Amino acid sequence: MPTLTALPPPPPPAVHPVPPPRPSAPTGESVSVSLPFYGRSLAEYVHGFALDLSSLRTQAVLDVGAGPSSFAIEASRRGLDVVAIDPLYGCPMTTLATHVQLDYARVTVEATRRLSGSRLVAREALEQERRTAAQRFLADYESGFLHNRYIGACLPRLPFLDRSFDLVLCGHVLFGPQSPFDADQLVTACLELVRVSAGEVRIAPLTGLSPAEAESLAARLAEQGVALERQPGRGGPAGSRSSLGVLTRRR
Repeated sequence: MPTLTALPPPPPPAVHPVPPPRPSAPTGESVSVSLPFYGRSLAEYVHGFALDLSSLRTQAVLDVGAGPSSFAIEASRRGLDVVAIDPLYGCPMTTLATHVQLDYARVTVEATRRLSGSRLVAREALEQERRTAAQRFLADYESGFLHNRYIGACLPRLPFLDRSFDLVLCGHVLFGPQSPFDADQLVTACLELVRVSAGEVRIAPLTGLSPAEAESLAARLAEQGVALERQPGRGGPAGSRSSLGVLTRRR
């Protein structure tokens, strides 16, 4: 288990009938708290991040911005040492369950508004899979929190020592229309992900990043000794919504 520089307290027993405002922090400290509390299944992680679970057994993996994903518990049952972080971890389970109910409903409405026919049916099946993943997360949350599987934290400052993890994953946080990061914060966040990784950092999907923006980001990271490579996820070819970015230290 990676060494923590700080540990959050156990979840308090208080019950909140409606979710409290998302935690805020001074500018430059925490910028990822505005994202919806929305998660995905183990299968989506395997496809989106091009993971080979058998090769990752006994490896330390960090999932950044995990939300109510079931990756941490499902991968842990397969022998991986997974730590998931999210700014809402530390809230009571009932609060997180309310966030799941409200955020999933909102995301589902927005995602299906323009769909019809077979595409709508496929999307509804995917949403049901994600809701099932969220229920797996909620069932494991209180026990997992006490065992440091779920830790309340967010970019751009992570409470871990340098090179604490063999692999770092960051999905649906840095890019896209809901991303709270500007160009400078994006560079800072990427460098922080690399800091805590002893190997690769995988970021997915590379949505909403124009070729010019990608080139600028790669150039700025290269100045700091970090390489950005674009690769396909298992769900589709490079350049599609499943494409991912791989960050590594230049040797």
